Amino acid sequence: MNEPITAGALLEILPEVAGSALSLRLNTWPFNRLCAFALGVAMAHFVGAAVAEWFELSGAMGDAARFVSGVFGLNIAAEANKQIPEIFKAAIDRIGGKK
Repeated sequence: MNEPITAGALLEILPEVAGSALSLRLNTWPFNRLCAFALGVAMAHFVGAAVAEWFELSGAMGDAARFVSGVFGLNIAAEANKQIPEIFKAAIDRIGGKK
């Protein structure tokens, strides 16, 4: 992982970044948007690459798999982000004895 960052390396992750940026919601806080974007890119990079390898996709089809993974990855991160306050509230109520 000590590879230098070059323009070629940045172009290599372009589908992942584009997929996450496309589905980026503007109705959340900036920190949540940043975290969701980062998680979308990470999911697209790892899951999209795994899907492309599993189905032996290459070229544009492999990039499309990464792009779609970025779109869904960001949406999953955004939905999980919405559920966090409810999970904390339920845990506090459970510990505090409220039902």
